[in-house]
Amino acid sequence: MKPTKLKEHLVSVHPQHTSDGLEVFQTKKARFEKSGTLPKLGFVPPQKPCLEASYKVAYRIAKNKKPHTIGESLIKPCALEMVELVCGMEQRKKIEAVPLSNDTIHSRISDMSTNILEQVIAELDSTQFPFSMQLDESTDISQCSQLLVFVRYIHSGTLMKNEIPDIVITHCFLHRHALASRTLPTDLKEIMMTAVKVVNFIRSRALHHRLFKVLCQEMGAEHEVLLYYTEVRWLSRGQVLKRLFELRDEISYFLIERQSSLSKHFDNIEFIHGLAYLTDIFSHLNEINTSIQGREVTIMDASEKINAFVNKVPLWKRRFQSENLANFPTLEHELSKNNTALSSSIQTQICEHLDVLTNSFSNYFDSTYSKAEIWFRNPFLVDLETIDDSDLVKDELIDLRSKEMAHHDFRTKNLIEFWCTLTKAYPRAVSRAMQFLIPFATTYLCESGFSTMVTIKTKSRNRLDIKDDMRVALSNTVPDFKAILQSKQQQMSH
Repeated sequence: MKPTKLKEHLVSVHPQHTSDGLEVFQTKKARFEKSGTLPKLGFVPPQKPCLEASYKVAYRIAKNKKPHTIGESLIKPCALEMVELVCGMEQRKKIEAVPLSNDTIHSRISDMSTNILEQVIAELDSTQFPFSMQLDESTDISQCSQLLVFVRYIHSGTLMKNEIPDIVITHCFLHRHALASRTLPTDLKEIMMTAVKVVNFIRSRALHHRLFKVLCQEMGAEHEVLLYYTEVRWLSRGQVLKRLFELRDEISYFLIERQSSLSKHFDNIEFIHGLAYLTDIFSHLNEINTSIQGREVTIMDASEKINAFVNKVPLWKRRFQSENLANFPTLEHELSKNNTALSSSIQTQICEHLDVLTNSFSNYFDSTYSKAEIWFRNPFLVDLETIDDSDLVKDELIDLRSKEMAHHDFRTKNLIEFWCTLTKAYPRAVSRAMQFLIPFATTYLCESGFSTMVTIKTKSRNRLDIKDDMRVALSNTVPDFKAILQSKQQQMSH
């Protein structure tokens, strides 16, 4: 109803309320809605099926990182054909009214992005816990000012503590892992650089890449292409070396055909042995790298895996010195197949590299949490005698152990969910546990965001402002469709 009509109705029918303020009417509305009076009198919120359907389709388009035009060019035509064939022409007319144009989808995604941001900020504002953020090195801190009001933990190496004193900064385990594994002794470094040159010689030239693929097909090789090496990608080095070693015969033949000076290295037995060792050691490093990625990985998980690796390396060295190559299967197979032995220089380089790995990882990774605080990993198995009697958390843990439902929750929920359910009952224990559960171990989500950006911002969509699309695609928060629809008017498609 128009405002003028509403005012005329108020003055003529309810003159005693003409002086009432807006708050009075809002209070009455809330009371009527709570008591169910309005629906009983026939005042039911209007249904907006076409509008809601438009938002739901836009949501799926954004979650699947598809172009906005796909709604009108593919989804709607398919829906119309299916409905016409299954339900008939009358039902088809209803689907035709759903607006799915490019501009409409863009507008819907923008609305949902704003709603998601509002929900997240409201949740952060209302929680009693600090929270963690992942920031890439390129992030402009000023752009995050709206959220930094609430910050306790920042996962980045670039933000200075004097800018925001009440923060705890941790550096990405993946980046530390990459730095720790980068150092190589001279000879092994030369082998690594030569391997990269070989890969780049084949992969960086389209003609070479095509010819090498044909060669591998003709020779019946297990693989047909080399993986491209890049310093940026986490798993690049290990996977590239593995593929390079597996295709070494085909590569040698190809380099000779192309008259490249790099071919001579594949006739050098020390180069082959060094390449086999690098393939094995970087495969181990890749396994560690992969195991500490993911949304659910905590600082404790990453610390334990890194510490286990650091403790294994000296054992591998002792086995290697006693000619036990069980931890280096590629090198072991190469030596046994050709009945050859490692030269003293390669042996020295490998032992030196294992020592460097141990020292580098020890320098980059310290103990992230105290042994006295491991009770939050499993409060039902930890020895309570290891906790000081003066620590009031001990009382809460004793009480917690007596609760049978707590045992059930621990078995059925992940660690963060479990402790969140105990916030009111055991505030001290939960607060201490959250100090180790909240901080991120890696910038995995940032890297996932870059992957999403590459998927969305293609060559044909390079002018698209992808902020809203990325937020909807990446966020676990579902838009509040009901709240969005209340502020919108349904417009039919023409």
